[in-house]
Amino acid sequence: MQLSLSNHSASIGKDGTPITSFAMKEGDTEAIPLDLTDKDGNPLDITGHTGKITITSEPGGRALVRDAPINILTPATGKAEYRWTDSNQTKGKAGEYFCEVILTNTTTGKERTIPGGKYGQVFILPRL
Repeated sequence: MQLSLSNHSASIGKDGTPITSFAMKEGDTEAIPLDLTDKDGNPLDITGHTGKITITSEPGGRALVRDAPINILTPATGKAEYRWTDSNQTKGKAGEYFCEVILTNTTTGKERTIPGGKYGQVFILPRL
C-alpha cells in the first residue's frame, strides 16, 4: 500500500516505489491531502474503514501528531485528508517529519499501515 501526499513532488525509493512528501510553512493549517493507493498506484477502496495518522520527528521519535483521526472524503477512490486542529501544532516546529496512516476495518477490526515498508514525509519550513 502507498500513501501519496498529493500536490507535492515525489522521489523514487530503492525498490522503485514513490516516496511522497508534503511541504508547508510553520503555522499553516492547510489540510494534508492523502491519496491511498495499492502497490501499483491504483486507488485503494477504503469503504468501511476509519483512519488515523501519526507524524513524528523520526521513526519512534517525538510525535507532532499521534493517532489523530483523518477525514475520509471519497472512500471508493482512497481520498482522505488530515486537518490540523490549530496553527499552534506547527508553530516553532520547522523540520522534516515522517508519517504513516493506519486504516481500521470497521467490520473486522483489522488494521493495515500505509505506506508499507517506508514512510511519507512532511516538511515544515520556517517562515521568512
